[in-house]
Amino acid sequence: MHPNVCACRAAPGMLQRWAQLVLLIDHLLTAWEERIMSGLVWVSGAMMDERLKLNVKSDIVVNDVDRAVAGIRRMTVGERLSEDCFPRQIWPGKGAKGRVTYPDFFDSNGYWIVSDKVAGVFQKFDIGNASLYPVEILQKDRRTLVGATYHSLNICNQKQVFIATESPDTRPFLSEEERTLKFVHKDYDVAVSNAALDGVDIWIDPKLHRAFFVSDPLARALKAGGVARYFGLRRCRVL
Repeated sequence: MHPNVCACRAAPGMLQRWAQLVLLIDHLLTAWEERIMSGLVWVSGAMMDERLKLNVKSDIVVNDVDRAVAGIRRMTVGERLSEDCFPRQIWPGKGAKGRVTYPDFFDSNGYWIVSDKVAGVFQKFDIGNASLYPVEILQKDRRTLVGATYHSLNICNQKQVFIATESPDTRPFLSEEERTLKFVHKDYDVAVSNAALDGVDIWIDPKLHRAFFVSDPLARALKAGGVARYFGLRRCRVL
């Protein structure tokens, strides 16, 4: 038999084996990617973003500023607060011009306010003790509601997973052990223990001030929902 005929007859079998090899490699790469991604944790620098601090007022700050300040201090370290510790109404502050528009995530005098869109993403995950309390967002006349629904966010979950000694690109806050993010922070500035991979999908570590953490599945969902840009998410090193 002519050798070219043998080569032609062998080609289909070789192609099949190549196709199987390509599928195997693709499967292995996918599994590797999923394993790597499942080991990710993200830190949010939103609490330090001045662009999210809106010129607004709220009823609790106007009516009892000392109580509001005490509540915000407890909230920012992950303590659970009741609904009456949060604003019921928010409206534009002095000097606001025209019809005010509100983003999906913003800072109202220290309280974190999220839209229904963000709340909907959170509620698909294990948010533990975190609370979403309804709040009315008003226009300047303090009577007209904005069209969207908003909530006060209380991230009342704690995980003590931050490793200060492995996070030299953070700044001392109260001590070398208690730190905060730099104003311009990057991927892998923050190191956490692998215990961060267990439990709830959103939490605060009291040793890393003015920051909170989210799991990789939640981070990906925020990106898919088009709202991740508000969170200033950066990857952590998981040790």
